[in-house]
Amino acid sequence: MKILLADDHALFRESLSLALVRLTDDDPEILQAEHGEKAINLAKKHTLDLILLDLDMPGINGLDAIQTLLDIQADTPIVMISAHEEISVINKALAKGIKGFIPKTTSADVTLSALRLVLSGGTYLPPQLMQQTPIKTGEGDKNLLTPRQVEVLKLLQKGIQNKNIAYELDLSPSTVKVHIRRIFTTLGARNRTEAVNLAIEMGLL
Repeated sequence: MKILLADDHALFRESLSLALVRLTDDDPEILQAEHGEKAINLAKKHTLDLILLDLDMPGINGLDAIQTLLDIQADTPIVMISAHEEISVINKALAKGIKGFIPKTTSADVTLSALRLVLSGGTYLPPQLMQQTPIKTGEGDKNLLTPRQVEVLKLLQKGIQNKNIAYELDLSPSTVKVHIRRIFTTLGARNRTEAVNLAIEMGLL
């Protein structure tokens, strides 16, 4: 796996690069860029699996770089990692075609879970975009769902459909639907993507 990480703060790039080693079983290759122009040049030279992009960078900023990067690497998901958490900023980035927005205040474990969701074809959105009450994580959250519901949730995270979840877990399709409804109710989610996003924030995935 080859990941492009663009951020103008060297310390942040190094700390995130260390965390990204745990993203997959194979050590990913991390290409680093300190500004948007370098990120674009690297994207022209390499076939990438994931692009992580800061919002505020000298020269070409993150928002301006998105379209150019998508033109170069149309099938590569772009995730913005930013100190900005305003909903208006997040919406602007999403409108340009990114597949995730992760605030820099997010823990390493949640960041990795969010990136795994994106790599499986999903979209990661922080809770504030979904107008949710801020979630406090803790050991008590681990007991919100049953072990079977967590198994179902992990398969939802991978984008697997109900009938395939039923086959994977040796359950009937109707039982899978019941588990999913209970997951939605417990987490206060309206759909699969929202359930997975909330579960990641709560440390359930």
